[in-house]
Amino acid sequence: NAPGGIGPKLQFAMDSYTGRLGLIAGQGFYDDDTSNAHAVIKELQTQMLVISRTMNEVDSMIDSLIYTIQTCIIDKENETVAKGMEYALADACIAKVAKVVGDKQAYRYFLQRSQAYKKYYDPQTGFMRGLDSKGKFRELSGEFQATHQHHDYTEGNAWQYLWLVPHDVPGLVSLLGGKQRFVEKLDSLFVVEGDLGENAAPDISGLIGQYAHGNEPSHHVIYLYNAVGMPWKSAPLLRRVFSEMYHDEKDGLCGNEDVGQMSAWYVLSTMGIYQVEPAGGRYYIGSPLFDEVEMRVGGGKTFRIVAHDNSDTHIHVRSALLNGRKYTKPYLDFKDIVKGGTLELWMSDQPRASASSCNSHSTRNKEKWACRDYLPHK
Repeated sequence: NAPGGIGPKLQFAMDSYTGRLGLIAGQGFYDDDTSNAHAVIKELQTQMLVISRTMNEVDSMIDSLIYTIQTCIIDKENETVAKGMEYALADACIAKVAKVVGDKQAYRYFLQRSQAYKKYYDPQTGFMRGLDSKGKFRELSGEFQATHQHHDYTEGNAWQYLWLVPHDVPGLVSLLGGKQRFVEKLDSLFVVEGDLGENAAPDISGLIGQYAHGNEPSHHVIYLYNAVGMPWKSAPLLRRVFSEMYHDEKDGLCGNEDVGQMSAWYVLSTMGIYQVEPAGGRYYIGSPLFDEVEMRVGGGKTFRIVAHDNSDTHIHVRSALLNGRKYTKPYLDFKDIVKGGTLELWMSDQPRASASSCNSHSTRNKEKWACRDYLPHK
């Protein structure tokens, strides 16, 4: 899957593993009041040592391999934008583990590495582009082109890979020129059309504009509207995906199931929640398809999501209560879910009026769907 050399293969192999470690750290399994909390911390500490030792060994091999860690370059391999951006996400997960176990040096190191995605952004074209060893961007053959295994992107194109920064949404907003330009670009994703080319991967499927629901790198993208305080933009898109991309007959998925991700997205999203940041512990509130769902969350506890006045037209969340108290955050924390309880949502055919006042770089409007709650933990 990563043919470029020893560095990429090593990092690729670690990618999903470090993501799982970050998931454990980010969702707070380590600080709950169960008897195994200390055991989890100890295991995280052990794995953090393994990761740090392995990365140090790679870094010290030969200088020519350093690019595989910080920036993948087109002189050495293909699909470099996809690899580099996924490695940045993996490093963000490792940083979360390091923070949990109290390794400040490793935390700073991997947090800095997680920002490597910024190197690929070309403000002239507004897309992520491949880099050569001299730091020059590859000529963009077309933002729609997606030559399978011989391009800068894996099973995707420039439009689809622009958004693969779920670990640092505020950073991506800033990189694209602020909230207004970010949203304008995101709006365009769902309407712009172009020729993918005859050698495009079949995985680029389930298209709404250039949004490709049939492939996992896109699965958080609709919820970016929620992350910047515009849930009324995500609701109709979510309902469209529910109705058009899934059905109960043969070939009922719009893309490759890949270890269950297509179905996992549907299950979580139709319940009304989904993670943008894989290891962040935050589940953004979307547009539930079901009137009521109940989850068993361990220890004999359950968590219920109840959508009042829910229908095909009442797709917007107007107000919410969490365990009987007014709830204004745009997401649920994992720790709140596993405590057990009830999230009640009141649905409407009109979006929440106050949502438009959200500012993704502001600390004001705490009682509104405030993007301030998404700012990364320092």
